[in-house]
Amino acid sequence: MTLPVTLIVEGAEDSRFLQDFVQFHFSTKLSDKAFIKVEGNASKLHRSRSAIELRTKKGNLNILIFDADALGKDSTLTEIRNQAEELRLTLNDIFLLPNNQDSGNLESLLRDCIPQKNRAIINCIDAYATCVGEIGIENLRKIDLKSKMYIYPGTFQSSESSRGSTRSYLNPEVWDLYSFELNPLKDFLAKYLA
Repeated sequence: MTLPVTLIVEGAEDSRFLQDFVQFHFSTKLSDKAFIKVEGNASKLHRSRSAIELRTKKGNLNILIFDADALGKDSTLTEIRNQAEELRLTLNDIFLLPNNQDSGNLESLLRDCIPQKNRAIINCIDAYATCVGEIGIENLRKIDLKSKMYIYPGTFQSSESSRGSTRSYLNPEVWDLYSFELNPLKDFLAKYLA
């Protein structure tokens, strides 16, 4: 018998992606109740302490999926483990996006899930970001990777939403969920969902 799984994530964009990813690869629909959204990184774990403790008491496996960010896997893992120990939280397993090895985040993983035929769109968005950055007008928002991953799906008429917390990743015109880059995440989740 498989124990119930709780996925602890940074926010709504992560849970939205994982819901579609799990549905696509494991034919399992995860409700919002399967997630605890910390609304931040390891330094914000304290915000979800009671929810994590409750799931532990219910016998759930607590699986944390966070961004490795620029710190890289080792530093991020150390920070997560230190926070969990300080808060006395049970984390049964940890996966760091994009691939449990490299620095990065959900957005860097999403960039790798863009179908090859659409890579030119990202090149255009990159050029746009460079151009806007060179204009010299004050108070312009920086177009970072998160912004680019917001702009990208909005270029398709078939895409219902660009907003990460509501977008669908099941549209093969926009996202390639068979991407080789997703294999580490798929293999990790298979331990708990297959």
